[in-house]
Amino acid sequence: MRTVHIEGDYVISEFIMKGTHKGDFFGIKPTNKVLDITGVDIDKVIDGRIVEHGGAANTFETFFEHHLIRSV
Repeated sequence: MRTVHIEGDYVISEFIMKGTHKGDFFGIKPTNKVLDITGVDIDKVIDGRIVEHGGAANTFETFFEHHLIRSV
């Protein structure tokens, strides 16, 4: 799923990634669980080309929900 907002030269995309945790990920051993991770991309577009890119994925919420990390 992707939602796109355009503001001037900037394109803001909200997304949901879905995948199966099959390999080591930042030291977390594979669980074979299906995970949904939300995030946002912010791109500056000039003349139809991306000239700047930034963004973030919210892994914390999903990892905490699936007990892959815990609070102290």
